[in-house]
Amino acid sequence: MVLVDSNRVCLVIPVYNEEKSIGWTIQKLIESNLNIEILFVNDGSSDFSSNIIAEFGIPHGMQLLNINRNQGYGKACWLGAKEALKQGFSWVIFADSDLTNSPQEIGQLMKSIDDDFDLIKTDRFSNISGMSEVDKRRRMYSKVARLVTRVCFGKFGEDGTNGFRAVRLAFFCDFNPKEENFSAILEELYFALVNKARILYIPTILKKRGFHQKETSFNYSLPLILSYFKYCFLAILQRCLRISFT
Repeated sequence: MVLVDSNRVCLVIPVYNEEKSIGWTIQKLIESNLNIEILFVNDGSSDFSSNIIAEFGIPHGMQLLNINRNQGYGKACWLGAKEALKQGFSWVIFADSDLTNSPQEIGQLMKSIDDDFDLIKTDRFSNISGMSEVDKRRRMYSKVARLVTRVCFGKFGEDGTNGFRAVRLAFFCDFNPKEENFSAILEELYFALVNKARILYIPTILKKRGFHQKETSFNYSLPLILSYFKYCFLAILQRCLRISFT
């Protein structure tokens, strides 16, 4: 076990039109006293998200990376990761701007970061995990997605579609996602599978968005579902090829 100093870890938070709640997010992060560099990636927001981060986050040592046009969740995450790599960080944690994974959960993920692994994913379904606050429809979709990714990705897919994770930048330095939406999470997982990443899953608790926050941008659209299935199919092919050559 090679635990990583927090000074080598950057928290990357993609933001798109979150002016109603980003101030609350910043305040929660300040109150949490997390010993971690925080980088907000403003993904071409058309509202005042960037201004709020600049006014309330930057004075507290947080960073802001502005993208001129909206490029989607996947691109925003990895533009932030490339910026972190440029600044000399070894790991990034990706977390949503709504903090449905609380600062306490971020702290637990930080403690689990270990250079013996390349990808640390969080699992909403282990015996000590939970997502009871999330509405039943989303819980059902997540359970189905988990079942599919476990079948297709094997041990890599324990909770494959969950976006709260930490990645070792030296391993992922050549990863450039083609997907702009949330399917970039499975594209990333497929990259990890192909390149034989060392992966670890830890439990996490997912909370629902607060009344002061806008609805989540995540939706189970047909293009997203098809993108998910594309990487699931590729994962099955990859695993079959490995079996045939062993």
